[in-house]
Amino acid sequence: MYRAVIIPVNSIKSLSAIGGNEVGPLLKRMLNRLMTDGVATLFNWKGKNSLKKPFSRTKMCWIIMKAVRQNRGTSLSSDECVEQKIKSWLRFAPERDGGRKRRLEKNKGEAQAPAAASTSQ
Repeated sequence: MYRAVIIPVNSIKSLSAIGGNEVGPLLKRMLNRLMTDGVATLFNWKGKNSLKKPFSRTKMCWIIMKAVRQNRGTSLSSDECVEQKIKSWLRFAPERDGGRKRRLEKNKGEAQAPAAASTSQ
């Protein structure tokens, strides 16, 4: 039994209206409007070898691909180009979500702890 999925045409049109002549900046604006960095950390492209979900199989991915095709400036972009930009955006989501800052604070705390222990002896 097949299940019909109805995607509102206006969601594709509104995303394609974001505008831009380059795929990278356009996708960044689209993805930032569609999900937070915290949500993006739950996905990678294929979902293999991790606990993350495959973004390539989501309806959102399909909508984004359609919207890129409807945008005048990016309508001739290859699927591979769009995929690479989405993969990159997903890969760096933990950094944008404060991951780098947390790691720096953790490393700073670990570096100070041994120094404090050696001075108390």
